[in-house]
Amino acid sequence: KQWYQRRVAITAGEKTYIRYVGAAAMYMIGKRLRKRHNLDRDVRSELYSGLNIWLRAMKGKKFHGGDKPNLADIEMYGMCSAFHGMPSWEDAVQNTKIEKWYNRMERYLKKKSAIGLTSANPTLTSVSTDNAAVSV
Repeated sequence: KQWYQRRVAITAGEKTYIRYVGAAAMYMIGKRLRKRHNLDRDVRSELYSGLNIWLRAMKGKKFHGGDKPNLADIEMYGMCSAFHGMPSWEDAVQNTKIEKWYNRMERYLKKKSAIGLTSANPTLTSVSTDNAAVSV
């Protein structure tokens, strides 16, 4: 077995250490990041502000890419998916209009496959592989 395939038993003391030392470390990292990026103490309001700026930049379009998502839409969807279903997502939904765009992206991506999605092909258009067109 490889080192990452082995099961390792963690003692109760190690779990406690990880929990409390990890929490303290994350608290300190959060303070540093907040200071480095000049964020308000209320980071949720910063999140809402960023989402609202992003939504306003769409200027009434369905997606940043217009009728189809572009790479900016895909990247924002990935970021939002990381905290979708968490309390911070619920707060963002209540304080911004991000849910409408997010649901539109979900519907679009369910219809389309991400095969061939690269920065060179950011709009989920058809790509060709092995001389056979793959419709995405």
